[in-house]
Amino acid sequence: FFFVYCCVATMDVVLETLTTVMTTLVNEECANTFFRDLNFFDKECLTLSISKALGYAIILGAVIVKVPQIVRILGAKSAQGVSLLSQLLELIVCVVSVSRSYRLGFPFSTWGESLFIALQLFVLIFLITMYNKNLWLSAPIFIFILGGFVLMLDENYVPDELHTTLQSVCIPLGALSRLSQLYTIFKNKSTGQLSLITSVLNLLGTVGRLFTTLKEVDDLITLVNIIVVSSLNFFIAISFVIFKDKANSNEKKKKKKK
Repeated sequence: FFFVYCCVATMDVVLETLTTVMTTLVNEECANTFFRDLNFFDKECLTLSISKALGYAIILGAVIVKVPQIVRILGAKSAQGVSLLSQLLELIVCVVSVSRSYRLGFPFSTWGESLFIALQLFVLIFLITMYNKNLWLSAPIFIFILGGFVLMLDENYVPDELHTTLQSVCIPLGALSRLSQLYTIFKNKSTGQLSLITSVLNLLGTVGRLFTTLKEVDDLITLVNIIVVSSLNFFIAISFVIFKDKANSNEKKKKKKK
């Protein structure tokens, strides 16, 4: 009997812990549905839990999504083929998205990756300007972006209506960011120092974000932006297949020179 009692007590502690964790990550209603009612097939809670898990997975991936690109540039000591305009526009989109999502109280699981991507974009922009011998551009770019971010966090400086307008502007900016990179690729007929890993992770992240947005965020502007960016990320990823032979040829030429 003592053994049975210990088992029951342990199960109660485990279920209570799982309920607390689920309440924090999803919500109290779904936590009770899963671990008190033991109903693991509730459609609403199941899809919401999948969306939350996917959202946090996207955020974890975003912590390192630009790292392969940073490493590739540092290794080659060149930013050839990586569009500065593309990175700058993506940074602006991320900054506006983070500030608006924060102010509207959207769940962190639906926008957190934009924060981590923005931090890595600062590093990328610094490296691109340095290797392209335009390092002087970094200071005004960073001051403009950081200053704008601080102002957008305060509704006294940027009212909600203006913030919504800025988010709407981010749709063409996000598209222009990817189109700028595609233009650079097709102009050079090579992906240059662009990272395949980063490009694929960008694509997977935006496709995953499409699901979480449909499930958790009732905002048409955000949804349209993600659809447009996902589509263009697909074409960037495909460009590695289109210009594969060219990239291999360039690598061989570099090895011969060495």
